[in-house]
Amino acid sequence: MTRRAAASGTTDNHSCVLVHMPAAPATESDRLVLGKVDALRSVPLFDQFTYREKQAVLACAATTTRRRGEVIVTDGEPSTDLFIVVRGRVYVESKGTRVAVLEAGAHFGEMGLVDDTPRSATVRAATDTDLLVLSRDDLWALMRREPELGTKFSWALAQALCQRLRSSNASFA
Repeated sequence: MTRRAAASGTTDNHSCVLVHMPAAPATESDRLVLGKVDALRSVPLFDQFTYREKQAVLACAATTTRRRGEVIVTDGEPSTDLFIVVRGRVYVESKGTRVAVLEAGAHFGEMGLVDDTPRSATVRAATDTDLLVLSRDDLWALMRREPELGTKFSWALAQALCQRLRSSNASFA
């Protein structure tokens, strides 16, 4: 390309820019992996994490897909997982009443990371939904290996839970 520009008689300095556009994800697995990376960008819980810290969290996260109407967690059952909605929407239901709708970037199940109390609500996929799943055991192992990341995660989780509590209290006022 440069030789062609020079041969055409240009006296200007010439440059060439090559742009590569990756194809759309080829498989469902590829789509979920790309979704994992994008998911953490949109989750306030991970706003203060560095790229490397986000990658460390993603390395211990699993992905799952639930079809519209499928139950993700059930009221009264034990669970030790934190769920992050990557794509789609979920309904949070308590005693048969919808109490919340969570969109991509939202998370639920935080209490399962802290204690063994059974779930207090049923969560169902409102649409086909991709989720990141962080298990208590995997997250604790990561936090033991990287205490600074553990402190940052604990602080972010405390802030998220405080915000949720403030919102709940405001709805009762």
